[in-house]
Amino acid sequence: MKGAKVGAAGDLPVFVCNLPQLTQVETVPALTEKFQGAIPTLVGLEHSAPNFADIRVFADMGLPVFSGWGQLPLPARTMGAVGSIDATLSFAPWHYVALYDAWKRGDMAQSVTARGARSPGSTPRWRTRRGGPAQPGRRPCRRSPCDRARP
Repeated sequence: MKGAKVGAAGDLPVFVCNLPQLTQVETVPALTEKFQGAIPTLVGLEHSAPNFADIRVFADMGLPVFSGWGQLPLPARTMGAVGSIDATLSFAPWHYVALYDAWKRGDMAQSVTARGARSPGSTPRWRTRRGGPAQPGRRPCRRSPCDRARP
């Protein structure tokens, strides 16, 4: 296993990125168990695979799991993810900071408000009418790159 050789070559932490859309190989829980046994410096996992339920399985294995589905940070947190890693977070990071802070306080209502969710699966519109990043207090547009479905 190449990952074991890399992990054993030094003391650098190893972080698995489960992105089968690009790698053509999904890091399923059984494979992750092999990684845990072979790579002593394995410290966590980023999960971008379509099976969202695996977040809970990986968390139950004792791994810090980050969701790669940035448009679903609140459901990922409820499944056991410690956070989200995705390009969409850079559009308006203050929304995610507000969501995370409210989550840590145990304020689910504020987490939902910070997320901008009106219904499950809704995507907030975080771009201004001029196309730049939305700022607090500015009116967002109806369409943005965030509205496009993931491949």
